[in-house]
Amino acid sequence: MTAIGHSYGSLTVGQAAQPPGGIPADDMVLVGSPDSGVDRAADLGVGVAEVTGARGPVRLLGCVLLAVLLTACQGGKEKEEPNMDMQQAGERAEEILDGLMAAIQPSVKWARGLTGETACDKGFSEQTGTTSITRSRNVLTVVSRQRRGELFKMIRGHWEQQGFREFDIDSREDMPRTRAKSPDGLVVILSAGSTGNISVTAGFACARDSPMSYPKGTPSHPGGPVKSERIPREHSPYWSATGAPR
Repeated sequence: MTAIGHSYGSLTVGQAAQPPGGIPADDMVLVGSPDSGVDRAADLGVGVAEVTGARGPVRLLGCVLLAVLLTACQGGKEKEEPNMDMQQAGERAEEILDGLMAAIQPSVKWARGLTGETACDKGFSEQTGTTSITRSRNVLTVVSRQRRGELFKMIRGHWEQQGFREFDIDSREDMPRTRAKSPDGLVVILSAGSTGNISVTAGFACARDSPMSYPKGTPSHPGGPVKSERIPREHSPYWSATGAPR
Protein backbone atom coordinates (compact mmCIF):
# COMPACT_ATOMS: atom_id res chain seq x y z
CA MET A 1 0.00 0.00 0.00
CA THR A 2 1.22 3.53 -0.81
CA ALA A 3 0.32 6.44 1.50
CA ILE A 4 0.04 9.77 -0.39
CA GLY A 5 -0.26 13.14 1.29
CA HIS A 6 -0.89 16.40 -0.64
CA SER A 7 -0.30 19.87 0.86
CA TYR A 8 -1.19 19.81 4.57
CA GLY A 9 -2.34 16.23 4.08
CA SER A 10 1.36 15.38 3.86
CA LEU A 11 1.82 16.66 7.41
CA THR A 12 -1.04 14.43 8.56
CA VAL A 13 0.54 11.41 6.82
CA GLY A 14 3.98 12.26 8.22
CA GLN A 15 2.68 12.54 11.77
CA ALA A 16 0.65 9.34 11.46
CA ALA A 17 3.66 7.43 10.13
CA GLN A 18 5.98 8.18 13.03
CA PRO A 19 6.80 5.28 15.35
CA PRO A 20 5.55 3.79 17.56
CA GLY A 21 2.62 2.37 15.68
CA GLY A 22 2.91 4.13 12.33
CA ILE A 23 0.66 3.26 9.41
CA PRO A 24 0.55 -0.01 7.41
CA ALA A 25 2.13 1.46 4.26
CA ASP A 26 4.93 0.05 2.10
CA ASP A 27 5.66 3.37 0.36
CA MET A 28 5.03 7.04 1.11
CA VAL A 29 4.70 10.01 -1.27
CA LEU A 30 4.51 13.60 0.04
CA VAL A 31 3.38 16.15 -2.57
CA GLY A 32 3.48 19.95 -2.20
CA SER A 33 4.45 19.44 1.42
CA PRO A 34 4.78 22.43 3.80
CA ASP A 35 6.27 20.06 6.39
CA SER A 36 6.36 16.33 7.05
CA GLY A 37 6.69 16.57 10.82
CA VAL A 38 10.20 15.07 10.76
CA ASP A 39 13.66 16.20 9.71
CA ARG A 40 14.78 12.88 8.20
CA ALA A 41 13.05 10.18 6.18
CA ALA A 42 14.52 7.66 8.63
CA ASP A 43 12.20 9.08 11.32
CA LEU A 44 9.14 7.87 9.43
CA GLY A 45 7.75 4.40 9.95
CA VAL A 46 8.83 3.03 6.56
CA GLY A 47 12.25 2.47 5.02
CA VAL A 48 14.20 5.52 3.84
CA ALA A 49 14.13 4.31 0.23
CA GLU A 50 10.34 4.05 0.36
CA VAL A 51 9.76 7.75 1.09
CA THR A 52 9.38 10.18 -1.80
CA GLY A 53 8.66 13.84 -1.18
CA ALA A 54 7.86 16.62 -3.63
CA ARG A 55 8.50 19.56 -1.33
CA GLY A 56 9.69 20.24 2.21
CA PRO A 57 12.29 18.63 4.48
CA VAL A 58 11.88 15.09 3.11
CA ARG A 59 12.65 14.88 -0.63
CA LEU A 60 14.35 11.92 -2.26
CA LEU A 61 13.22 11.22 -5.80
CA GLY A 62 11.57 12.50 -8.96
CA CYS A 63 8.01 12.86 -7.75
CA VAL A 64 8.71 16.58 -7.69
CA LEU A 65 7.04 16.18 -11.07
CA LEU A 66 3.76 15.29 -9.38
CA ALA A 67 3.67 18.69 -7.68
CA VAL A 68 4.44 20.40 -11.00
CA LEU A 69 1.65 18.52 -12.74
CA LEU A 70 -0.85 19.10 -9.96
CA THR A 71 -0.07 22.82 -10.04
CA ALA A 72 -0.49 22.86 -13.81
CA CYS A 73 -3.93 21.28 -13.52
CA GLN A 74 -5.31 23.49 -10.78
CA GLY A 75 -6.32 27.11 -10.57
CA GLY A 76 -8.91 29.29 -12.21
CA LYS A 77 -7.21 29.87 -15.56
CA GLU A 78 -8.70 28.26 -18.61
CA LYS A 79 -6.43 25.55 -19.95
CA GLU A 80 -5.87 24.64 -23.54
CA GLU A 81 -7.63 21.54 -24.78
CA PRO A 82 -5.21 18.66 -24.10
CA ASN A 83 -3.66 17.25 -27.28
CA MET A 84 -3.25 13.73 -25.85
CA ASP A 85 -5.46 11.25 -24.09
CA MET A 86 -4.15 9.20 -21.17
CA GLN A 87 -3.10 6.24 -23.32
CA GLN A 88 -1.20 8.47 -25.75
CA ALA A 89 0.47 10.37 -22.92
CA GLY A 90 1.50 7.14 -21.21
CA GLU A 91 2.94 5.71 -24.42
CA ARG A 92 4.84 8.93 -25.10
CA ALA A 93 6.26 9.00 -21.57
CA GLU A 94 7.45 5.40 -21.99
CA GLU A 95 9.03 6.29 -25.35
CA ILE A 96 10.93 9.21 -23.83
CA LEU A 97 12.19 7.10 -20.93
CA ASP A 98 13.19 4.13 -23.10
CA GLY A 99 15.04 6.45 -25.49
CA LEU A 100 16.94 8.03 -22.63
CA MET A 101 17.97 4.71 -21.08
CA ALA A 102 19.27 3.55 -24.48
CA ALA A 103 21.25 6.78 -24.88
CA ILE A 104 23.26 6.34 -21.67
CA GLN A 105 26.69 4.95 -22.50
CA PRO A 106 28.23 2.93 -20.97
CA SER A 107 24.82 1.40 -20.37
CA VAL A 108 23.23 1.19 -16.94
CA LYS A 109 20.87 -1.32 -15.43
CA TRP A 110 17.42 0.09 -14.76
CA ALA A 111 13.93 -0.90 -13.67
CA ARG A 112 10.48 0.52 -14.26
CA GLY A 113 9.40 2.77 -11.42
CA LEU A 114 6.04 3.74 -10.03
CA THR A 115 3.29 5.22 -12.18
CA GLY A 116 0.96 8.02 -11.22
CA GLU A 117 -2.52 9.15 -12.26
CA THR A 118 -3.98 12.28 -10.66
CA ALA A 119 -7.40 13.63 -11.65
CA CYS A 120 -7.37 17.31 -12.59
CA ASP A 121 -9.99 19.70 -11.22
CA LYS A 122 -10.88 23.38 -11.25
CA GLY A 123 -11.01 23.64 -7.49
CA PHE A 124 -13.59 22.41 -5.01
CA SER A 125 -13.26 18.98 -6.65
CA GLU A 126 -14.92 20.13 -9.89
CA GLN A 127 -13.65 17.51 -12.32
CA THR A 128 -12.37 18.42 -15.78
CA GLY A 129 -12.44 15.03 -17.47
CA THR A 130 -8.64 15.06 -17.56
CA THR A 131 -5.90 13.28 -15.63
CA SER A 132 -2.18 13.88 -15.17
CA ILE A 133 -0.06 10.78 -15.74
CA THR A 134 3.53 9.93 -14.81
CA ARG A 135 5.89 7.07 -15.64
CA SER A 136 9.39 6.55 -14.26
CA ARG A 137 12.66 4.63 -14.39
CA ASN A 138 15.00 3.82 -11.51
CA VAL A 139 18.72 3.45 -12.23
CA LEU A 140 19.95 0.29 -10.48
CA THR A 141 23.61 0.78 -11.41
CA VAL A 142 25.63 2.37 -8.63
CA VAL A 143 26.68 5.82 -9.85
CA SER A 144 29.46 7.33 -7.76
CA ARG A 145 29.46 11.00 -6.81
CA GLN A 146 32.53 11.39 -9.01
CA ARG A 147 30.54 10.17 -12.04
CA ARG A 148 27.14 11.61 -11.23
CA GLY A 149 27.81 15.01 -12.79
CA GLU A 150 28.90 13.34 -16.02
CA LEU A 151 25.71 11.26 -16.13
CA PHE A 152 23.54 14.32 -15.58
CA LYS A 153 25.44 16.19 -18.32
CA MET A 154 24.99 13.26 -20.73
CA ILE A 155 21.26 13.10 -20.06
CA ARG A 156 20.84 16.84 -20.48
CA GLY A 157 22.74 16.67 -23.79
CA HIS A 158 20.41 13.91 -25.01
CA TRP A 159 17.35 15.95 -24.11
CA GLU A 160 18.77 19.03 -25.83
CA GLN A 161 19.33 16.99 -29.00
CA GLN A 162 15.69 15.90 -28.81
CA GLY A 163 14.55 19.52 -28.71
CA PHE A 164 13.67 19.69 -25.04
CA ARG A 165 13.50 23.20 -23.55
CA GLU A 166 12.74 25.18 -20.37
CA PHE A 167 15.59 23.58 -18.43
CA ASP A 168 15.53 24.12 -14.68
CA ILE A 169 18.70 22.85 -12.99
CA ASP A 170 19.23 22.42 -9.25
CA SER A 171 22.95 21.68 -8.80
CA ARG A 172 23.01 21.02 -5.06
CA GLU A 173 25.69 18.47 -4.26
CA ASP A 174 23.61 16.07 -2.18
CA MET A 175 20.41 15.86 -4.27
CA PRO A 176 20.81 17.44 -7.73
CA ARG A 177 17.81 17.71 -10.04
CA THR A 178 17.23 18.63 -13.69
CA ARG A 179 13.80 19.45 -15.10
CA ALA A 180 12.92 20.04 -18.76
CA LYS A 181 9.99 20.00 -21.17
CA SER A 182 9.66 18.05 -24.40
CA PRO A 183 8.47 19.68 -27.65
CA ASP A 184 5.10 17.93 -27.26
CA GLY A 185 4.56 19.12 -23.69
CA LEU A 186 5.77 16.32 -21.42
CA VAL A 187 7.74 17.27 -18.31
CA VAL A 188 10.81 15.20 -17.45
CA ILE A 189 12.72 15.22 -14.19
CA LEU A 190 16.07 13.64 -13.43
CA SER A 191 16.90 13.50 -9.73
CA ALA A 192 19.33 11.91 -7.30
CA GLY A 193 18.36 10.88 -3.79
CA SER A 194 20.37 11.19 -0.62
CA THR A 195 21.16 7.47 -0.69
CA GLY A 196 22.70 7.72 -4.18
CA ASN A 197 19.62 6.47 -6.01
CA ILE A 198 18.85 8.10 -9.37
CA SER A 199 15.46 8.24 -11.05
CA VAL A 200 13.91 9.76 -14.16
CA THR A 201 10.23 10.66 -14.37
CA ALA A 202 8.19 11.72 -17.39
CA GLY A 203 4.64 12.97 -17.27
CA PHE A 204 1.89 14.89 -18.99
CA ALA A 205 -0.45 17.31 -17.24
CA CYS A 206 -4.19 16.86 -17.67
CA ALA A 207 -4.54 14.41 -20.55
CA ARG A 208 -8.06 13.57 -21.73
CA ASP A 209 -9.52 10.74 -19.71
CA SER A 210 -9.34 7.40 -21.54
CA PRO A 211 -8.66 3.72 -20.86
CA MET A 212 -4.96 3.14 -20.29
CA SER A 213 -2.67 0.12 -20.48
CA TYR A 214 0.80 -0.41 -19.05
CA PRO A 215 3.89 -2.19 -20.38
CA LYS A 216 4.60 -5.64 -19.04
CA GLY A 217 6.67 -5.44 -15.87
CA THR A 218 5.17 -2.18 -14.59
CA PRO A 219 5.15 -2.26 -10.76
CA SER A 220 1.78 -2.58 -9.03
CA HIS A 221 0.05 -3.55 -12.28
CA PRO A 222 -0.86 -7.00 -13.69
CA GLY A 223 2.25 -8.94 -14.68
CA GLY A 224 4.58 -6.62 -12.78
CA PRO A 225 6.22 -6.71 -9.36
CA VAL A 226 4.32 -5.54 -6.30
CA LYS A 227 6.94 -2.91 -5.54
CA SER A 228 9.38 -1.00 -7.72
CA GLU A 229 13.08 -1.73 -7.35
CA ARG A 230 14.86 1.44 -6.32
CA ILE A 231 18.13 0.76 -4.55
CA PRO A 232 21.20 0.65 -6.87
CA ARG A 233 23.24 -2.52 -6.32
CA GLU A 234 24.73 -3.24 -9.77
CA HIS A 235 28.37 -2.13 -10.00
CA SER A 236 29.83 -0.74 -13.22
CA PRO A 237 33.56 -0.44 -13.96
CA TYR A 238 32.85 3.05 -15.25
CA TRP A 239 29.82 4.57 -13.49
CA SER A 240 30.71 3.17 -10.07
CA ALA A 241 34.37 4.25 -10.23
CA THR A 242 35.49 6.78 -7.63
CA GLY A 243 38.40 8.20 -9.58
CA ALA A 244 38.24 11.45 -11.54
CA PRO A 245 36.23 11.15 -14.80
CA ARG A 246 38.35 10.88 -17.90
